Amino acid sequence: IYIEIGGTGGSAFRSMYARFLEKASLIIDKPALKEAAAMIWELAGVWSKIASGLLPDSWPNLKRMRQLMFEKNRLFEEQEPGALDAMIGINSELDELMTKAVEDLRKPPTFLTDVRQSILRCYQIESKTFQKLSSIITE
Repeated sequence: IYIEIGGTGGSAFRSMYARFLEKASLIIDKPALKEAAAMIWELAGVWSKIASGLLPDSWPNLKRMRQLMFEKNRLFEEQEPGALDAMIGINSELDELMTKAVEDLRKPPTFLTDVRQSILRCYQIESKTFQKLSSIITE
């Protein structure tokens, strides 16, 4: 499931969580939650970078897979006439692309270095953020 569309509102739920913290800060009068929300918004960007890094534009088959996943998600959400047939067609193309991508990835995938850096950055920010949230809760 792709991080950006897997029922999460994108960014591995971080955007949704940031909005929640912003609203909660007002409701329970805890301004420090807005600071945590800002950190979570930063994380949302990092998670999106991880997602796009795993299906980069520089690898045509992976790029096309990403585009098709977004299209399939759009079709599912909008439920227009003919959506099911279109989604079935997308699934077939995704299956073909997966086979091609496996072949492509027999070469060392250089994009993983950038993804690794993004994951490490994500870990650092998430650690700080959840420490901050923990301290807010125990105030």
